[in-house]
Amino acid sequence: PKKALAKSAANLEKLKTKVFGGKTGTPQDVIDVRKKDIEQYQRYQQALRDYKHIASLRIIEIFDAKDWDTVIDSATLHNTLVKEGLGEFLPETFRGRVGVQPSGYPLTFYTYSGLELEAPPLNEVAMNPNYGLEEKDKDYRTHPVSDGAYYCEMKAVAGQTKTKLYTLEYKRRARNQKYDSVAKLGQQIDGIRQRMLKHLDSSDRDTWARALMCLFIDHTCARIGNTASTKNAKKTYGVTTLLTKKHAKVHDDRVVISYRGKHDQPQKHTLLRYRTKDTVKENPVEYAIAAKLAILIEENNEQIFTHENGKPFTPQSVNEYFRATKADPENGLPEGGAGSSCTVHTLRNYHATEMFCQFAEYYAEKQKKTPAYPDVVAAYQGCSKTKTRSGIKGIIEQIAKMLGNTPAICRKSYIEPREQLLFFKRWDYRPPDGLIHDLFVDEAFDTYGLEGKPTSRKRFKFDDDRGQISKARQKVTR
Repeated sequence: PKKALAKSAANLEKLKTKVFGGKTGTPQDVIDVRKKDIEQYQRYQQALRDYKHIASLRIIEIFDAKDWDTVIDSATLHNTLVKEGLGEFLPETFRGRVGVQPSGYPLTFYTYSGLELEAPPLNEVAMNPNYGLEEKDKDYRTHPVSDGAYYCEMKAVAGQTKTKLYTLEYKRRARNQKYDSVAKLGQQIDGIRQRMLKHLDSSDRDTWARALMCLFIDHTCARIGNTASTKNAKKTYGVTTLLTKKHAKVHDDRVVISYRGKHDQPQKHTLLRYRTKDTVKENPVEYAIAAKLAILIEENNEQIFTHENGKPFTPQSVNEYFRATKADPENGLPEGGAGSSCTVHTLRNYHATEMFCQFAEYYAEKQKKTPAYPDVVAAYQGCSKTKTRSGIKGIIEQIAKMLGNTPAICRKSYIEPREQLLFFKRWDYRPPDGLIHDLFVDEAFDTYGLEGKPTSRKRFKFDDDRGQISKARQKVTR
């Protein structure tokens, strides 16, 4: 591997000079080459993959030659890799332990206590000095102190974005806690909605405005938003940052909110003010939301959702209302709040899981015999049109459209993992590799409790007021 590595590195440098014309090969240079000459781009990518593969073999050889354990201190390995010309694979500022792996990225990163990180820290790594320290200002803790925060932070190769990296154990705990909250929200949702609708008629402006924001999120699956996203080069928005003149239009029969959301996804929410000839059925909740929304828009403040003094609500203040169980006049909650056990962010997970579970039951009931594996996969993730088959939009794509997100993110971050896996286990089929990878089901133990008989799906109380499920059924099962 040592000689092969030198040859591969020389070939890669020669190709970089040819492809980039003396440039450094930044991410933007790579994008430009891809647009200009796709064949050159593909040759460069193949050479890069070959180099990384041979580098991985060389690192394995180093471990064997030095008779190291499978995991070693990062500082020791970094010094060795620098001498070998492979320092780029292990950032100097990373502190922890590192192991070698034969496929994918050559190295696996761990904390000093041996917990694996969720991804390799690759660029301008900054360690978190508070990792493993108890946060005194925390009212409650959902993770052990020893692994209760992010381990390190890295900067994107292109742009100024910084990403916090956690351990896999932290992410697994967080995921389980999140979906426990989703299930609990499903049990509470009727009471929460009743309280929010009651507060919508409150004489206290801040109370009905915050109730309106939560109802709007519940009805449209919009994100709550944050001010930081409005200051990026590509500004994106959420409910708390929507601008009156730029994003809102009030018509005789409807209110339309249009804006650019996270991941540059265009968002459009149309709420009817009363029943029209095209309306399938009455929707008094939507009419009530639209009526109050029109009042705020007509106030013509810079942002739609504001206090009486014109200052915008923060995500924190909305969550305070959503979680409040009793009156708290000192914090602007004279009539209490929605009484939820979780934050308003959980509504998006609830609706995504709700839609998936209802579709899964519908799809199963429709089958007169065991469906073929390709049909189950197509119902789940969709398939392109071929000569023998019409194109199908899978349930994941339908949910992504509802949330204004990508199918991959919806699969990984919004839909209850057990429900996705049980969708395939019902017929003893293997889930798609992408799903298995995302949900870490390929561990040494039964992470999601799937051994034995499938558990009951009747954990959520569903409603179909918006017609979202029926539309998905028509498209997925045609």
